[in-house]
Amino acid sequence: SAAFPLVIAGGEGAMAPEPMSDFIDCFAIGDGEDLVLEIMAVVDAFKSEGGDSKADLLDRLANVSGIYIPSRLQFNYDADGLIESVTDGEGNPAAPVHRRVWDLNEDIGVTRPLAPNMRAVHDRHVVEIRRGCARGCRFCHAGMTNRPVRERRPDQILEAARIGLEASGFGDLALLSLSSTDHTCIGDLVRDLVAEYRPQNIAVSLPSLRANSFDIALASEIMKVRKTGITFAPEAATERLRSVINKELDEDGFLETLRQVFEAGWTTLKLYFMVGLPTEDDADLEAIVALAQAIERMGRPIGRGRLKINITLSPFIPKPHTPFQWAAQISPDEIARRVGIVRDGLRGRKIFDIKHTNTGQALVEAALARGDRRVGRAIEAAWRAGARFDGWSDQFDLDRWIRAFESAGLDIHHLARRERSENEILPWDHIDVRVGKPFLLKDWARARAAELVEDCARGRCAGCDACRDSEGHRLAQPYQEPLAGQTVRSAPLPTGSPKARPRPPKRQAPPPTVRLRLTFEKRQSLRYLSHLDLAAVLTATITRAQLPMAWTLGFHPHPMITLPPALSLGFGALGEPFEISLTRPVDLKDTLSALNAHAPEGLAFTSADLVSIQTTPLSKRLNAAVYRIELIDGFLEPAAARECCERFERAREWLITKKTKRGEREVNLKQSIHISEFTSAGIQMIISLAQEKYIDPLNALRAILDRDIQPADCRAVTRLQVILTD
Repeated sequence: SAAFPLVIAGGEGAMAPEPMSDFIDCFAIGDGEDLVLEIMAVVDAFKSEGGDSKADLLDRLANVSGIYIPSRLQFNYDADGLIESVTDGEGNPAAPVHRRVWDLNEDIGVTRPLAPNMRAVHDRHVVEIRRGCARGCRFCHAGMTNRPVRERRPDQILEAARIGLEASGFGDLALLSLSSTDHTCIGDLVRDLVAEYRPQNIAVSLPSLRANSFDIALASEIMKVRKTGITFAPEAATERLRSVINKELDEDGFLETLRQVFEAGWTTLKLYFMVGLPTEDDADLEAIVALAQAIERMGRPIGRGRLKINITLSPFIPKPHTPFQWAAQISPDEIARRVGIVRDGLRGRKIFDIKHTNTGQALVEAALARGDRRVGRAIEAAWRAGARFDGWSDQFDLDRWIRAFESAGLDIHHLARRERSENEILPWDHIDVRVGKPFLLKDWARARAAELVEDCARGRCAGCDACRDSEGHRLAQPYQEPLAGQTVRSAPLPTGSPKARPRPPKRQAPPPTVRLRLTFEKRQSLRYLSHLDLAAVLTATITRAQLPMAWTLGFHPHPMITLPPALSLGFGALGEPFEISLTRPVDLKDTLSALNAHAPEGLAFTSADLVSIQTTPLSKRLNAAVYRIELIDGFLEPAAARECCERFERAREWLITKKTKRGEREVNLKQSIHISEFTSAGIQMIISLAQEKYIDPLNALRAILDRDIQPADCRAVTRLQVILTD
């Protein structure tokens, strides 16, 4: 059909859509829970009626609230290149596209997350507990565009956690929000979740913490399972500049919080600051140095030489739909100078590790963030010039982006660094995110006057207009209805006196009582898993099957499992031994059934047996392994195969060089391998697993044939069996 492909984009970036409008048919503005379903219904109806015109399909989608179709609007510019007007097809002013807002209590959220076989950046089950933020940080796009504040009820959060963890097998649970500690029942949620999942060694984490709402007792609850790092984002180090950005933080209270953190046993701290904020001067940067030094003086005696403070300096980037959308960005050279003030002030102190974003990347990001639809031409030009993974500093090329903007007739510095006029039409004004432009203008004036505005989710209405569909001002109130069998308490966990506060008790875990010996097959796409990824897949499968695994003790417990020897990527396996220590015996038939029911495609468990915990472990019984290498047709002639095999059999010694982590050393193949089958179709060999004798099967075959062999020359390489000693 000519109507497809239909390209749709959504998310936070879609609220300033024009730079990508050349490449996108329509944008979904706002929350997608019900919006996606409405889009699907329109597309399904279009298909069932035999529709064939993209224009017709877009006409239908235009009737869905929250859908923006850029091709329906025209941008008109004045002689200075500024936006003069934005009109529809009939020349009328563009009607606003209203952001969709979803009530979190309509459902319990994602309960069957994707559980990848390869390690992802965030291998955890995520439960969104709160959406929106009313603290009013003036640089924060997400905080302004996700109002009003909506909380998910505790009973729904507990249910989403249970279902999701059972379905995924993840060992971590993250309670997601722009500020997780702002949830009105966070103390009791964490207490209940830790109590339920601590026996399973599932850690609970809060990805977003605020220094002025941090609770050391809450953190101590979290670290009962696994000790994680502590991160705070003061953003600015002077009270004046924090008032400009509306980030309220009492410095004395912050230092006291950090003292409690260090006393509780944390030795690594991460701090985030912004550089180049509106009205910032050198005194504000010198204050970052002074604050860091104060933390060092306070924490060094407690940390006893183990303290590490990581400081990240991020360039300020003005974002659409925020009070700072009119602000200027300083130049890359000036960003570098200001970063240098902090670096020089802390130079020579090994306790600090200072990182900062590439200044050129910040310039490009600002130009993309506040650009109009003409920027699309620059994006395409940069892509055609080779821009691909420019989020990585080693791949980023500022000159390439400058040339791309110039080819589109644009000045990247003008777009990124120019302060906007308050009466100027902005490229995203026709996108209504529910926070009105009059409010943003008023807050922009308050920023320049260094005037704080309180968190309206807990106090007086700030007048942003995000609650306009509610009956009056919408405050985040604690959920009072008791759960089944328990009472939800909204009061925060007590912190107690720092000196009297005990350290978290030593974690107790059920000891192993029996070993489960398994064999499994690794086929299909799982052949391309690394050894560590395979360990994660096996652990997740065991967790989903709800076997009573035994765990190690310490701050970072891990399951007591023994894997077979590592396999190279692309190698399959048919008889892999695997041992799990269990806290109690299990039924073998039911266990095999449960494991295979929860295993991903390509992983199959073939046998199971229970043995005493005192028996010799698998790791000490490894003897040899049987490999089969199947060559592609025609790679080796039959006569050549016979000659190579006979030559190897006649040899008394066959030395090859093996590369190891400690350097190169010689291995005698005659003592390392035994050939049980050798034909033009392939070879089957037994290889010793002794560390000083083991050789990769492909390397062995290369030496025997005296020719290069790549994985592409093989139809398959399979470990048929691991031979164990008695």
